[in-house]
This record gives sequence, structure tokens and C-alpha cells, in this order.
Amino acid sequence: MKMKRFSIACAVALLIFGLGSAAAIVLAQEGEAIERDHVQLNNSIGVSTLATDVYALQCGPGTNRAQADVLDLGGVDGRRFTVTLSSGLGPSVSVTGPDGGLSTLLTLFSGPGQFQVTVSKTGGGFVEVYNSVVHCLNSIGGHPTQSVIVVQNQ
Repeated sequence: MKMKRFSIACAVALLIFGLGSAAAIVLAQEGEAIERDHVQLNNSIGVSTLATDVYALQCGPGTNRAQADVLDLGGVDGRRFTVTLSSGLGPSVSVTGPDGGLSTLLTLFSGPGQFQVTVSKTGGGFVEVYNSVVHCLNSIGGHPTQSVIVVQNQ
């Protein structure tokens, strides 16, 4: 059932935003690694208010920052998405997007290594679909090697 909702979210994103031409659309199962310059995570979060999706972003040599945003694909319905970036080396950073809209771009300055990306929502009762773009950057804006693994898919 979760994969069906996930596929529907991807189809909606492609139809509405034409995301397929901008970057890779990720259809990942838990534990599967994806390697791209910009990784677009199209997914849904379950009914529970506490449901959270967790991703491991591995940034290679030359990385000086990681970035993420979140787009609420569920329309204006009173629920909002929050994306959080953490490296384990300092404080995490979070941003909450507008209801039915795109958050500001979140940046966490840190060197190469593993970052944790979490996506959560306010309110329960409904499955919500979202798109999140995550990537690593070096000091001149290039993309060092990177990969994303789905750690938790709720």
C-alpha cells in the first residue's frame, strides 16, 4: 500500500511540476542507495502525527555544505512539512514550508561525511505527499560524490 501511495505521489509531481527533466526522480525502498547530483525524494508520510521519513545523505570529499528543501504536494489542507538536516557535528537546522508550498532552501555547513535528513508533517489523520531535493555542494557550488539511502519510510 505504501508503494502505491509513493507511486501516486511521483506521478502527481511529474504531471504538475515536470520534475523529470530537472533532476533524477527517486523511487527508493528502505536501504537502497541512490547516487545523483540533485536527488529528488518523492514520497508520502503516513496517517500518524508522529510519522517521519529519514534519509542518510553521504557527502564525499570536497563537501562544505548540504542542502535540502521540501514541497507539500498535498495542497492547502492545514498540514505543513518540516525538513531537518543534521551532521552529528553540531546543531541541526530545520525549516517548515508553507501549507501547499515550497520551503526555503535549508543549508548546513559541514565537511564531508554523513548527514541525516528527516521529513515530518504537522497534523495527522491523512497520508500526505511531498517532494524534497537534497544534495551536497563544494565551495564553488559543484557536486562532490554523494548518495542517499532511505533509512525509515513511514
